[in-house]
Amino acid sequence: RPDRLLYVDEKGAPPKIIAALAEKFGVIEQTYYCSPNWRRVVEWRKVAPKGRSMVWLGNFPRDNSPENITRTEAFVQKRLDEMAATGFDGIDQVQIHVRTDLSKEDPFCPSTPFMKAAIERCHKAGVGVQTVTWTEGENKDVYRRLWALGFDHFTTDYPDTLFELLPEFAAGK
Repeated sequence: RPDRLLYVDEKGAPPKIIAALAEKFGVIEQTYYCSPNWRRVVEWRKVAPKGRSMVWLGNFPRDNSPENITRTEAFVQKRLDEMAATGFDGIDQVQIHVRTDLSKEDPFCPSTPFMKAAIERCHKAGVGVQTVTWTEGENKDVYRRLWALGFDHFTTDYPDTLFELLPEFAAGK
Protein backbone atom coordinates (compact mmCIF):
# COMPACT_ATOMS: atom_id res chain seq x y z
CA ARG A 1 0.00 0.00 0.00
CA PRO A 2 2.28 2.81 -1.20
CA ASP A 3 -0.34 5.37 -0.19
CA ARG A 4 0.24 4.58 3.51
CA LEU A 5 2.97 5.98 5.74
CA LEU A 6 4.58 4.05 8.54
CA TYR A 7 5.73 5.90 11.64
CA VAL A 8 8.14 3.60 13.47
CA ASP A 9 8.90 4.41 17.10
CA GLU A 10 12.52 3.35 17.39
CA LYS A 11 12.21 2.26 21.07
CA GLY A 12 15.99 1.89 21.20
CA ALA A 13 16.33 -0.12 17.98
CA PRO A 14 19.34 1.00 15.96
CA PRO A 15 18.49 2.72 12.66
CA LYS A 16 20.37 0.03 10.74
CA ILE A 17 17.96 -2.70 11.91
CA ILE A 18 14.82 -0.73 11.06
CA ALA A 19 16.28 0.24 7.68
CA ALA A 20 17.05 -3.40 6.88
CA LEU A 21 13.49 -4.46 7.74
CA ALA A 22 11.92 -1.60 5.80
CA GLU A 23 14.05 -2.50 2.76
CA LYS A 24 13.20 -6.19 3.13
CA PHE A 25 9.47 -5.46 3.03
CA GLY A 26 9.74 -2.78 0.33
CA VAL A 27 8.45 0.10 2.43
CA ILE A 28 11.59 2.19 2.99
CA GLU A 29 10.18 5.22 1.16
CA GLN A 30 7.03 5.08 3.30
CA THR A 31 8.82 4.67 6.61
CA TYR A 32 9.36 7.46 9.11
CA TYR A 33 11.99 6.68 11.71
CA CYS A 34 10.74 8.47 14.84
CA SER A 35 12.89 9.30 17.83
CA PRO A 36 13.30 11.93 20.52
CA ASN A 37 17.04 11.79 19.75
CA TRP A 38 17.64 13.90 16.65
CA ARG A 39 21.17 12.49 16.29
CA ARG A 40 19.69 9.00 15.81
CA VAL A 41 17.43 10.43 13.11
CA VAL A 42 20.46 11.81 11.29
CA GLU A 43 22.07 8.36 11.60
CA TRP A 44 18.88 6.82 10.13
CA ARG A 45 19.09 9.05 7.07
CA LYS A 46 22.65 7.87 6.45
CA VAL A 47 21.62 4.19 6.41
CA ALA A 48 18.20 4.86 4.81
CA PRO A 49 18.57 7.86 2.48
CA LYS A 50 15.17 7.09 0.90
CA GLY A 51 13.49 6.85 4.30
CA ARG A 52 11.78 9.65 6.16
CA SER A 53 12.35 11.00 9.64
CA MET A 54 10.64 12.66 12.56
CA VAL A 55 11.99 14.01 15.86
CA TRP A 56 9.73 14.19 18.91
CA LEU A 57 10.02 17.34 20.97
CA GLY A 58 8.43 17.14 24.37
CA ASN A 59 9.04 16.59 28.03
CA PHE A 60 5.54 15.70 29.34
CA PRO A 61 4.92 18.40 31.96
CA ARG A 62 2.43 17.54 34.71
CA ASP A 63 0.59 20.84 34.37
CA ASN A 64 0.64 24.16 32.55
CA SER A 65 2.21 26.13 35.37
CA PRO A 66 4.47 29.04 34.36
CA GLU A 67 7.47 27.00 35.55
CA ASN A 68 6.54 24.03 33.37
CA ILE A 69 5.86 26.24 30.36
CA THR A 70 9.29 27.87 30.78
CA ARG A 71 10.99 24.48 31.24
CA THR A 72 9.19 22.95 28.25
CA GLU A 73 9.95 25.87 25.98
CA ALA A 74 13.63 25.82 27.02
CA PHE A 75 13.79 22.10 26.22
CA VAL A 76 12.17 22.46 22.78
CA GLN A 77 14.21 25.59 21.99
CA LYS A 78 17.47 23.82 22.83
CA ARG A 79 16.63 20.90 20.52
CA LEU A 80 15.54 23.23 17.71
CA ASP A 81 18.77 25.22 18.08
CA GLU A 82 20.84 22.01 17.92
CA MET A 83 19.04 20.80 14.80
CA ALA A 84 19.16 24.24 13.17
CA ALA A 85 22.94 24.31 13.67
CA THR A 86 23.09 21.38 11.21
CA GLY A 87 20.55 22.94 8.85
CA PHE A 88 18.03 20.35 10.08
CA ASP A 89 20.10 17.86 8.09
CA GLY A 90 18.22 14.60 7.59
CA ILE A 91 15.11 15.75 9.47
CA ASP A 92 11.78 15.78 7.60
CA GLN A 93 9.41 16.50 10.48
CA VAL A 94 9.37 17.45 14.11
CA GLN A 95 6.50 16.64 16.43
CA ILE A 96 5.81 19.09 19.22
CA HIS A 97 4.12 17.52 22.23
CA VAL A 98 1.47 19.88 23.58
CA ARG A 99 -0.12 19.72 27.00
CA THR A 100 -3.57 21.28 26.95
CA ASP A 101 -5.35 22.82 29.94
CA LEU A 102 -8.63 24.35 28.85
CA SER A 103 -8.97 26.29 32.12
CA LYS A 104 -6.13 28.62 31.03
CA GLU A 105 -6.40 31.65 28.75
CA ASP A 106 -3.60 30.17 26.64
CA PRO A 107 -4.36 26.48 27.08
CA PHE A 108 -1.09 25.23 25.63
CA CYS A 109 2.27 24.19 26.99
CA PRO A 110 4.46 25.17 25.18
CA SER A 111 2.69 28.49 24.77
CA THR A 112 0.87 29.62 21.65
CA PRO A 113 3.44 32.36 20.76
CA PHE A 114 6.33 29.93 21.27
CA MET A 115 4.76 27.27 19.05
CA LYS A 116 3.93 29.78 16.32
CA ALA A 117 7.58 30.90 16.21
CA ALA A 118 8.84 27.30 16.29
CA ILE A 119 6.54 26.30 13.42
CA GLU A 120 7.67 29.27 11.33
CA ARG A 121 11.31 28.41 12.01
CA CYS A 122 10.84 24.81 10.96
CA HIS A 123 8.86 25.74 7.85
CA LYS A 124 11.60 28.17 6.76
CA ALA A 125 14.01 25.23 6.95
CA GLY A 126 11.65 23.02 4.92
CA VAL A 127 10.75 20.87 7.93
CA GLY A 128 7.15 19.80 8.51
CA VAL A 129 5.64 20.17 11.96
CA GLN A 130 3.30 17.71 13.60
CA THR A 131 1.59 17.91 16.96
CA VAL A 132 0.11 15.56 19.47
CA THR A 133 -1.93 16.91 22.33
CA TRP A 134 -3.49 15.37 25.36
CA THR A 135 -6.88 16.87 26.12
CA GLU A 136 -9.69 15.69 28.34
CA GLY A 137 -12.02 14.08 25.80
CA GLU A 138 -12.66 15.28 22.30
CA ASN A 139 -12.36 19.01 21.73
CA LYS A 140 -12.69 20.44 18.23
CA ASP A 141 -11.63 23.91 19.34
CA VAL A 142 -8.23 22.57 20.43
CA TYR A 143 -7.62 21.14 16.97
CA ARG A 144 -8.84 24.35 15.34
CA ARG A 145 -6.47 26.45 17.43
CA LEU A 146 -3.51 24.17 16.71
CA TRP A 147 -4.35 24.11 12.98
CA ALA A 148 -4.48 27.92 12.96
CA LEU A 149 -0.93 28.00 14.37
CA GLY A 150 0.30 26.28 11.20
CA PHE A 151 0.78 22.65 12.18
CA ASP A 152 0.96 20.37 9.15
CA HIS A 153 -0.03 17.08 10.79
CA PHE A 154 -1.75 15.72 13.87
CA THR A 155 -1.35 12.60 15.93
CA THR A 156 -4.50 11.91 17.89
CA ASP A 157 -6.30 9.47 20.13
CA TYR A 158 -9.56 10.91 18.75
CA PRO A 159 -9.50 10.35 14.97
CA ASP A 160 -13.28 10.66 14.63
CA THR A 161 -13.17 14.21 15.97
CA LEU A 162 -10.29 15.14 13.70
CA PHE A 163 -11.94 13.55 10.64
CA GLU A 164 -15.02 15.70 11.26
CA LEU A 165 -12.80 18.78 11.00
CA LEU A 166 -10.94 17.82 7.81
CA PRO A 167 -13.44 19.46 5.42
CA GLU A 168 -13.18 22.66 7.45
CA PHE A 169 -9.36 22.56 7.35
CA ALA A 170 -9.33 21.75 3.63
CA ALA A 171 -11.59 24.74 2.98
CA GLY A 172 -9.03 26.98 4.67
CA LYS A 173 -11.18 27.85 7.66
